[in-house]
Amino acid sequence: MDIDKIIKRRRSIRFFQNKKVAKKLITKIINSANYAPSACNKQAWRFIIITNKDKLKKITSEGGAYFIKNAPLAILVIYENLTDNIEYADHIQSAAAAVENMQLKISSLNLGSCWVANLPKKATLRKIFKIPAYYDPIALLVVGYPKSQHLPIIKRKHSVNEIISFNKYQFENKLDKNLTYKYKIKMKRIIRISFFSLPFIMRKFFLPVARRFEKKFFL
Repeated sequence: MDIDKIIKRRRSIRFFQNKKVAKKLITKIINSANYAPSACNKQAWRFIIITNKDKLKKITSEGGAYFIKNAPLAILVIYENLTDNIEYADHIQSAAAAVENMQLKISSLNLGSCWVANLPKKATLRKIFKIPAYYDPIALLVVGYPKSQHLPIIKRKHSVNEIISFNKYQFENKLDKNLTYKYKIKMKRIIRISFFSLPFIMRKFFLPVARRFEKKFFL
C-alpha cells in the first residue's frame, strides 16, 4: 500500500471486535518498531505484549483510560532511561518513533490502534509488569480489529502553509492572550498530580468522579 494512503487512513481506534490478533501479526508490528530511528542508534526499546484481561483491567482501575480494559491486545512500550540528554529526552523521542512505525504498520494490516498516554504513574506500571527502574514506560498501544470499518479520513485543522515558517518563528501567537486556557491547563496538571498521588483506596473512591471529566470517544 502507498505510504501516503497509510498515513492518511490511520485513525485512533478505541473499540474493537472480539477477535484475537494472531502472533504472526504481532511479530510484524514489533519488527516495524525495531526499524525506527533511535538516538545514537541505541535501539533500547522493549515491548511488553499484554493479552491478560486482568492486567488490562488493572491498568484501567489504577486510573488508565477507560477503554484499555476492553482491548483484545495492548503493547506497552518501554525504553532505557539512562541518557545524558535530559534536555531533549532522547529516550522518549526514540520510543515515540517506534510507536509511530507500529501504528502505520498496524494500519497497513487492516487493524486499528490507539496511542494511549492517559496511564497510571510510571511507578505503578513498573510494579504491575515488574519493570526495572532503568526503563521508563513511554506509551501504551491498544490494538485489534476495529468495530467500525471504512472510516473517513479526518480533515486536518490547519493547511500545510499554516504550520510552516522559514528560518524563524512566524506564527500567530493566539496563546499569548488566552490566559483562561493557560490557567485551565495548569489546574488540570495539579489535579492529575494530586489524583495519582492518592493511596489506591482513596483513588478508587474518586475514580468515578474523574471518569465523568474524562474525554469520551466513539471509535
